[in-house]
Amino acid sequence: MVKDSLILLSKSDFKDSNGNLIKLKEGKLVKIYDNDENENNAENKLIAEVTFELNTYKDWASTAKWNCRINEKSIYHESQEM
Repeated sequence: MVKDSLILLSKSDFKDSNGNLIKLKEGKLVKIYDNDENENNAENKLIAEVTFELNTYKDWASTAKWNCRINEKSIYHESQEM
């Protein structure tokens, strides 16, 4: 994380969970996820709703082209999704 609610995301555009190329653009709202498990070792993805931002940070963070800003829902488990 670069700072609260801002994560370095990617050096370039990337693929979605179905393998389709996503052309990133500033302000685009998407859900991102990371694999996680619950206490019974069953899959329970971590999810965040984010908007993309071009990276303007320097030094250690300069290798990323894109950042994502997490919205007010923060990060939650798939099982908590309504």
